[in-house]
Amino acid sequence: MVYLRGAPVMRECHAEVWELSYFSDETWNSLLKRYPEQATVFHTKEWMLALQNAFWYEPKVLAAVMNNDCSFTAVLPFMVDIRYGIKNYLSMPFDTYGGVI
Repeated sequence: MVYLRGAPVMRECHAEVWELSYFSDETWNSLLKRYPEQATVFHTKEWMLALQNAFWYEPKVLAAVMNNDCSFTAVLPFMVDIRYGIKNYLSMPFDTYGGVI
């Protein structure tokens, strides 16, 4: 079940992990503007790229994708940290909330 604007909608969808570079700056910023209550500075591309430059984290995006038109209904930005050969998945480090947009 997928929730669109608070109402449950029965549609088939699947999740995919995409590189942050898949999204243009314009596309990502317009997505953040559509959800001002959920989106924070910690969801911006600039923040994710700063973490990549400072800590070598890999920015990724988990997207719920609709099967019929390949559009996404929700995205969850996260970081991958690899230390000592172990992958750690971080939901927007240094923030108390790194939830779905």
